[in-house]
Amino acid sequence: QIRDSILSIYEYRNPQINKMLWKLKYHHTHDIAKLFGKVLTVELSHMSGVWENKNIYLIPIPLNSHDKRIYNHAELIANATKLNVTPNLLVKSSNKKQAHTKNKKERFENIKNSFSINRKIPEVEPKEECIYILIDDVCTTGATLQEAKETLIKSLNIPTQNIFAVVVAR
Repeated sequence: QIRDSILSIYEYRNPQINKMLWKLKYHHTHDIAKLFGKVLTVELSHMSGVWENKNIYLIPIPLNSHDKRIYNHAELIANATKLNVTPNLLVKSSNKKQAHTKNKKERFENIKNSFSINRKIPEVEPKEECIYILIDDVCTTGATLQEAKETLIKSLNIPTQNIFAVVVAR
């Protein structure tokens, strides 16, 4: 389960964090992504002992292809870390409905089989010395992150113990 390997930087219930995420996602306030990226870098550096001598790849959770936003906020956050970012590796199908109105069971059902691998991107080598970190803004049930993890395991044969997730808030 991915829920056991999610690092959350902030509590989603924090009104200031909630407001910052809203501004980032819907009001194009890109400086907020830079701030979250810097904090994320610090948090990940605390894990350097665990991941010592390993190549780290950040994989932002993609937007639905029909999403009206013109940029991927998870990708902006990942890029602000200055670590290896593998954007567009995951592709999210557009036939799934937004999850914010669904309960936990419906979220897991809705997201099932919604990710695929972009074969136009050079394949990520599933090596033991590599760590793959899924990046997203918010985790509620973990359904999106779990489905993304399962896609990486099935499609690229990445070992499950090498996949983690980091979110801004949970």
